[in-house]
Amino acid sequence: MKKHHFLLISLIAIMLFGCTSQSPSSSDNNKEDPTITSSLVRAELTSDERFYLSSFSGDAEVFNAKWDDDTIDTLEINIYRYIDNHWKQKNTYKYLIGGKQKCDFILGPDVLNWHFAIRGYDNTGTYSNSSGRYVQHIQENISEVLGANTWMNTSGNYQMLKAPEEIVKDAEIPVFAKMRYNEDGQSEERPNPLLAQFENTESIRLTEDIEYYMVTVCFTSDS
Repeated sequence: MKKHHFLLISLIAIMLFGCTSQSPSSSDNNKEDPTITSSLVRAELTSDERFYLSSFSGDAEVFNAKWDDDTIDTLEINIYRYIDNHWKQKNTYKYLIGGKQKCDFILGPDVLNWHFAIRGYDNTGTYSNSSGRYVQHIQENISEVLGANTWMNTSGNYQMLKAPEEIVKDAEIPVFAKMRYNEDGQSEERPNPLLAQFENTESIRLTEDIEYYMVTVCFTSDS
């Protein structure tokens, strides 16, 4: 089953990665600044692409990245949980992304049941890792790694990166913020997660009925 699941996910990712670069942009908020040559932007998808993506992970999104720095060859994904008034790094994934100064990745919105797929490129075309896979995909339950509570009745809210962000080597870019609420708890407060709170934590107010997670990406070098 796992092999069949991976093949299905790979097929979906190939279909999406193969056409997102041609998808027209219809959102002013998602248009790239022509003066910025290194950028991370959320892809605009057609209705067909959105249908395929929903089979991957609900409200997942596709991101396109390009950069000028030819020393960048690794994409680092960091998952944080807000504990004791600061962001505590709980898990890190590193992916080789080749040498053609661009990559695409899919990010799913369920931070506990982690879904992620990435495609990089080498100087001749599509980049393959040592196992020869067209895309690299990860799916795993990391609730224990994050120390998540086993609440029976939960809800959640999240914010995903929408506007383009400039890529600077070794600088983290928040791409996903999520709050998880215990509906059986006593607190009625339901604050909204904000990507800006990765750097500006002064406004964060949490009760024991709320868990707060943040996902960042960092373009770096493996050497």
